[in-house]
Amino acid sequence: KYLGYSFYVMKGKCRLTVHPKSKSKMKSRLKELTNRSNGWGYVKRKQKLKDYIRGWIGYYHLADMKRFLLDTDEWLRRRIRMCIWKAWKTPKT
Repeated sequence: KYLGYSFYVMKGKCRLTVHPKSKSKMKSRLKELTNRSNGWGYVKRKQKLKDYIRGWIGYYHLADMKRFLLDTDEWLRRRIRMCIWKAWKTPKT
């Protein structure tokens, strides 16, 4: 592990990937941002997610992580639907 990256060799070349610990930290941060009980509205939650994901991708843009990002995207979309569903189901007072 070095600065959140891991190294591996493929076809004789050294390649970069995101270290598993960095992946788990990112996933726990996304859980915090998509927590239903934090009281944020849709707009604030969307902005915070956008800022965090842009920064994370900007930092790890050198790594090979296509499959990880596809799986995380699928998981995150489900979390966002969960937040939207709760907002829709909550009675208006």
